[in-house]
Amino acid sequence: MTSLMRAFAVRLLNLFRRRPLERELDAELQAYLEMEVDENVRRGMAPREARRTALARLGGLEAVKEQCRDVHRFRAVDDLWRDFLFGLRRLRARPMLAAVATAVLAIGIGANAVIFALVDALLLRPLPGPDPHRLVVVSTSDFSSGRPGASSYPDFLDIRESTRDVFEQLTASSLVPVGAPIGGETRVLSAGIVEPNYFATMGLRPVLGRGFVATETRPVAVLGNAAWRSEFGGDPSVLGRAIVLNGVPFTIVGVAPAELAALQNLFRIDLWLPAAFEPSVRLGDARQEQRGVRGYSMVGRLRDGVSTDEAGARLAVIGRRLHQAYPEEWTSLSGQPRSLTVREAHDARLPFSAFGPLAVLTGLVGTLLLIVCANISGLLLADASVRRREMSIRQALGASRPRLIRQVAVESLGLGLVAGGLGVAAASVAVRYVTLLVPDLPLPLPLHLDLEPGWRLLVASLAVSSGVGLLVGFLPALYATHAKPGLGSSSQTRFRNALTAMQATAAVFLLIIAGAFARSIVTAYAVPLGYDTADLALVTVDLEAAGYSEDRGRAYLRRVFEEVPAAEASEAPFLSLQARSRIGLEVDGYRYRPGEDREVHANRVSPGFVRLLGVPLVRGRDLEPGERNAVLVNRAFAERFWPGRNAVGGRLRRLSLDSLLGRGPSDPAPPAAFPWSTVVGVVEDGQFVSFREEGVPVVFASLEDVYSPQVTFHIRGVSAEAAREGIGRIDPGVPVVNVGMMAEMVDAALLPAWAATVVSGFVGVGGLLLACIGLFGTLSYVVAQRAPEIGLRVALGARPLQIVRLVAGGAGVKLVTVGVIAGAALGSGVSPLLQAQFSRAAGLDPLAFVAVGLCLALVAAVAVGLPAARALGIDPAEVLRAEE
Repeated sequence: MTSLMRAFAVRLLNLFRRRPLERELDAELQAYLEMEVDENVRRGMAPREARRTALARLGGLEAVKEQCRDVHRFRAVDDLWRDFLFGLRRLRARPMLAAVATAVLAIGIGANAVIFALVDALLLRPLPGPDPHRLVVVSTSDFSSGRPGASSYPDFLDIRESTRDVFEQLTASSLVPVGAPIGGETRVLSAGIVEPNYFATMGLRPVLGRGFVATETRPVAVLGNAAWRSEFGGDPSVLGRAIVLNGVPFTIVGVAPAELAALQNLFRIDLWLPAAFEPSVRLGDARQEQRGVRGYSMVGRLRDGVSTDEAGARLAVIGRRLHQAYPEEWTSLSGQPRSLTVREAHDARLPFSAFGPLAVLTGLVGTLLLIVCANISGLLLADASVRRREMSIRQALGASRPRLIRQVAVESLGLGLVAGGLGVAAASVAVRYVTLLVPDLPLPLPLHLDLEPGWRLLVASLAVSSGVGLLVGFLPALYATHAKPGLGSSSQTRFRNALTAMQATAAVFLLIIAGAFARSIVTAYAVPLGYDTADLALVTVDLEAAGYSEDRGRAYLRRVFEEVPAAEASEAPFLSLQARSRIGLEVDGYRYRPGEDREVHANRVSPGFVRLLGVPLVRGRDLEPGERNAVLVNRAFAERFWPGRNAVGGRLRRLSLDSLLGRGPSDPAPPAAFPWSTVVGVVEDGQFVSFREEGVPVVFASLEDVYSPQVTFHIRGVSAEAAREGIGRIDPGVPVVNVGMMAEMVDAALLPAWAATVVSGFVGVGGLLLACIGLFGTLSYVVAQRAPEIGLRVALGARPLQIVRLVAGGAGVKLVTVGVIAGAALGSGVSPLLQAQFSRAAGLDPLAFVAVGLCLALVAAVAVGLPAARALGIDPAEVLRAEE
């Protein structure tokens, strides 16, 4: 066994020392030859005869070298390497084919590499820390949708106490923006509110300092690794410094490891704070005492030997017990008990809503790769017909068919690897560009998306490149090495036509998808918003981050309205993520049906806000300064709750169960019943929440009634910078979260649709170009194969139109027709998915269908025209002479 392993190691080492080994082999054979010559000379032979006899006895130097190579190296690896080098030399000898094939493959592989980098960052990367498979996420079902959602702090305490034999550690966390004076200005940072055992649960220790302990007596903080490097320059002396958060000084006691970013889902966390000091940054918020307030995520580490299914069974029992003890908080909208679920943390990193768009993008680039494979296979198949003579000669000289197939397959493998390398390089540049764009997205919390290429991307790209290379070269290799030249020509033609038809189908499908996305953008911009966005500047501030109490915050708002007369305020601008808050309502005189959604979209606005934005009043009046317990509703709200009646004068109030969704931080605890508010006006429907809405009920509460520390000031007729300066003069210590124009907010709301349109448009145009290349190659091949027939027809007096029909009628028209019909059928089948995942995504648009069909027909006409011109230029005499 030892000798076999030693021989294997020697052969493996010799693969990497070819040249020294060849020199040693040459020297050894030459020395042996000279010894034989000298021996023959001593026997009385003439020098020339002595050398000839020695060579004859040796049996030929090259044959001996081959035998020695078989002993010293792996012969199969050697042969593959030589085939690979021969394939590269052959590609270099055909620069046009090599350039086209490499570019086409690089586009397909590069596009898939970008999507794989995204999937890898979101789903595939292993979690850091010891035993990541023991890390699980515990979720409470949502009130309305039933999907896994956030939990309340009292529920967390009960669950932790009841599962000590299941979880080694169980922790809870939530996210909150905080203000911190850094570099002379107040910056808004994302803070994670966590239990003291958070770092122990994750299995990670701070790289500097310490984590939290259960007996913390003063406010302390642990910096995130990225914030430590960007805001503090990676200074180790940061430990012990004070950082003021929302007006409260916290002492920095540690710096988190960089690996912790992989456990933070999509959002970046700048620092962590103990849960015991959450009221300090939430300004007296008592949500930790309220079972109905669900804003906490639970993560646990299973004990050794406890499976996820066992933990789920225990949590199901606890969920039933909590429903019995707290039926109001633990009953869903449908009247069913809420439930607890447990999932591995690795599988719970991506929200459910993100799987659909990710699947659409993956399908698009996968379709492009399919077109690429069909295209290159067609090109290599055409090249194989040229190589039939070469392969026949080599077979006649003794080469076996498997050996020739391997050589052709290895050549295509080399093509795939070269193209894959170029594609991965292009993908690396693309993902870095995307990473640079991520921090500028208009989101309430900063995104953390690490798309840096890693070894998994390289391995996956290598596997795809190798697989594609072998796939596209296998059938051409079979055809090129077929023993009988006439056999298989009809099947080859049918196969090429099938490849081209598949390309046309995929190209039409991709273009229809791109057209649906593009039309969704046009439709969205064409839809009336219901308010005026012209010359409207937006300045968002966070009074809580500045340490303002409710009284100071209300005084600040009054100063802004007095000193900036053109300003009005709302909790969040229309068409923003922050504006999509929902509150539970009780409407006087309206009885909810079983399972009916009791939540509606809500916003808090200052008196005069609706008038400033130019939202038309249907009936009633606007909110007035100093007026209390008054609200506005839109037409959809009025028609739902007061159908056929005048909604003005109707009453409604918030439900205490859903206080989390409607309360501001100033509400310390939900009262038994919120006061009734009176509807004083009904406004016209508009795009208040998103471009998806079709008459969505919305209620506008007054900031006079419900205070909000996060507000957006709207100022008409000034630039964004002028608006920022005007608001900043009121109190420079108040952090400005975001500045922009309302038109930019509209563009930001369409960002997912824009991204889908750009990606699908790029993929669709690329697919169309590749399909055109395939169609052109097919028709060119038809001309090449039927040159004798065309020459004979020309010699017999065939007219040019008949020749064009001969070239195009059998392949071009049929392929285009089949492609358009099949692609349209696929596009219509996917349209429901698009409509469910993207705002206003259109289905099968007849206009797009006709446009794509005409576009492909035009390209097909061009692709037919060039081969047809070539066919008309055939000299009958030359063709007939070549046939003799």
